[in-house]
Amino acid sequence: MTRDGRPSRIKDIRLFHRADQDWDGVHEATAFARRLAWWLNGEGFGIGHDPALYVTFDSGLAPGVVVADPPTFTPDDWWFREASVGVPDDFPGDDAVGTAEFGVVACLKALKPDDTEFIDRAAQIVRVAGSECRFLLKTTETSRDVVEVSTTVGTWPQPSLLYVGLTEKSTGSYRQAPPAELAFYDDGVLLASKVRIARRKVDLLPRTSVPARIVAASHARELSWHVDDFVDAERPLMSSVLKFR
Repeated sequence: MTRDGRPSRIKDIRLFHRADQDWDGVHEATAFARRLAWWLNGEGFGIGHDPALYVTFDSGLAPGVVVADPPTFTPDDWWFREASVGVPDDFPGDDAVGTAEFGVVACLKALKPDDTEFIDRAAQIVRVAGSECRFLLKTTETSRDVVEVSTTVGTWPQPSLLYVGLTEKSTGSYRQAPPAELAFYDDGVLLASKVRIARRKVDLLPRTSVPARIVAASHARELSWHVDDFVDAERPLMSSVLKFR
């Protein structure tokens, strides 16, 4: 929940299995869940005061049936909502990723039934775009360009990538610089606190927290681009700006 009492935007969806074991496709399904949460975040979507959703795949429930726990408000668990979705007895089975994606979407729609079509559209967008889908972290403008900082959400062990792009206001042409590889998918949130543009350079300024400084230390040489580093590119599919409060 935000400081002014408004519901939070969703920012995380985590996956669990009753058998408590790794399974083929878990990394692909995890990436889908993260991408969906972030795309929905950019659209202002939330599930209540909880910014995170924990989804458990449970073969003890009939396939497709969703059982959502009531919201909690204690200091230990106020920030996530739990829901279980029924899966076949042989889960993960041959179509673990498809089953997991269906389960994540089913839980979201069970919590927000009035947003069913909206959730389905968002799921289709990130399902088709996959690792090419960009999530907008920061935007700023100069007299000439709109500067956008965005990130992908990679499927482990592939890295997530942090991009800086320039859109020329007069022509609409888009250019981007070579991306920086991230050690963890949400490191870009820590690294892109501010954008500084001076002397034909674009610099990212990280947050001032201890975790941000630790992440920034490993990317010190990758957070600055000269204007000559930017080359013409096709504008990518990109979410609206993310807001984590």
